[in-house]
Amino acid sequence: STHVDDGLAAADNREELDKLLKKLVEAFQIVDIKHEDEFEYLKMKFHIDRDTKTVELTQPAYYDVILEGWDDLKGTVSTPHTEDLFKVKIDALLSPENQKRFHTTVCQCLYLSTRTRPDIMVAVNHLTTRVLPDRANKSDEEKLIRLLKYLKGTTDLGMVLGGDENNELNLEAFSDASYGIHADAKSHTGLYITLGRGPILWKSYKQKSVTKSSCEAEILALSDMVSMVIWMRDAIEEMNMTRSQPITIYEDNKSAIQLVSNGMSTSDRSRHIHVRNNFVGQFVENGQIKVVHCPTKHMIADILTKPLGPSQFLYLRDYLLGYKIPEKGCVMGNSK
Repeated sequence: STHVDDGLAAADNREELDKLLKKLVEAFQIVDIKHEDEFEYLKMKFHIDRDTKTVELTQPAYYDVILEGWDDLKGTVSTPHTEDLFKVKIDALLSPENQKRFHTTVCQCLYLSTRTRPDIMVAVNHLTTRVLPDRANKSDEEKLIRLLKYLKGTTDLGMVLGGDENNELNLEAFSDASYGIHADAKSHTGLYITLGRGPILWKSYKQKSVTKSSCEAEILALSDMVSMVIWMRDAIEEMNMTRSQPITIYEDNKSAIQLVSNGMSTSDRSRHIHVRNNFVGQFVENGQIKVVHCPTKHMIADILTKPLGPSQFLYLRDYLLGYKIPEKGCVMGNSK
């Protein structure tokens, strides 16, 4: 016999889905097909609510895997990090055994963060830079323990995916960057794409070059975002989800919006990001993309760029994960 890994199929109507399943059965002799509104796939639990037209994704069983071997955890915390997350401290190295445990647990957290928990992306992103042999120290372990305490108290969280406040699927994106936040003066990008409620794609990463201003860091993030939303738009159109209006990208830096909307000056201050800016500008000019200002307080992608304080982190987390829906894009306050 031949074993083929699990597959997940979706279609805009049941007739097309039945046709696909029939072909798969004929071609591969599939013997187990499930149609439930609640099921598990790749350690993720899917719960479909047809009344609200939403899907909740969680990983309840996976937390036991992550927390195994960390029996000394005491209490829980409200955030997965402290404000000094990116500060690497000189401290005693972990023993080889504890370094191995550190590495394994960080990789497990990485898997979780890329599946159902984008709220831990910033913490995990930093911890992955500390997993090489003879690098992780007591300070790094303390940061991991804080992350685990946060997860221990939030095992019920996941992502809720659906439409916007009108229950319509509308492709929108949030782009942000925290300027010079790393020890080597590099900035950190956060990107978030949604169809109205919850994330369908998110990124959190350190920028590869040192920028000379917050505006320049935002331009780098915007240029990366444009590539992603154009690809996502094409994928959506391929699924017959046609759209006529431009894609809205929310940005909290007015100078960056001015540059991509009205073109670069020829001054030495901005000439070095000329290519990046014009890459974004061409899509703005031809009407495929609209860059709209969103105050930093409501910028969902901000939670993907740096360790926020508890109040702002918890505020943005509900919108990041889809437990709340932004009203008219980036205006918060809807508690659906």
